[in-house]
Amino acid sequence: MNGDYKEDDFTTGPKPKLAEVITLADRRSPPQEEPLSGPVRAYQAALCTEMDRQREQSKHHTIGAKYVQGRDVAEVARLLRADIAEAIRMSELPKGLKCSVRIARYAGGQSLNLEVTALPAELALANPARVLFDKTHPHRPHPAGMGLYSDEATQLVAKLEKLANAYNYDRSDSMTDYWDVNFYLHVEFSFAVRQATK
Repeated sequence: MNGDYKEDDFTTGPKPKLAEVITLADRRSPPQEEPLSGPVRAYQAALCTEMDRQREQSKHHTIGAKYVQGRDVAEVARLLRADIAEAIRMSELPKGLKCSVRIARYAGGQSLNLEVTALPAELALANPARVLFDKTHPHRPHPAGMGLYSDEATQLVAKLEKLANAYNYDRSDSMTDYWDVNFYLHVEFSFAVRQATK
């Protein structure tokens, strides 16, 4: 009969290679990615945000040029005293400046306390605008940006901090209240200096 056919008629002829079969199957039914659930999407978004925050925070991490891992803070204090003396000799700091450098150790870490004990007579400590405001408005908060110290005294503090921080590192993250430094630094003027310049 014209419509007769054998059961194996469809298997005659050259058979396709396995790779061709897989390729045709891929064209017919491309793989579909399952949509992420809400919690997974939220987790991924939070993870990306945290990674971005950490990258941004790492830009503010600092390591001083003279920092040496494992160096004791007492040794840092000795070196800093020598640096201050050299800066005065080179006129990078004013002649007549005297400083006390002390250390403190405690359970949460260690600190380096730099106290200015003498200033040259020509260097004004107090900010005249702040002194006048405090006298004329004793019960009002001072305007933003009106510092306690003069520009010269503020610059002096900045120079002393720079000398000390050359031995420091800071990998802190204030957003998560995480603090990691070689030592905590405090630069201040002694009580006698503050009283003498009033």
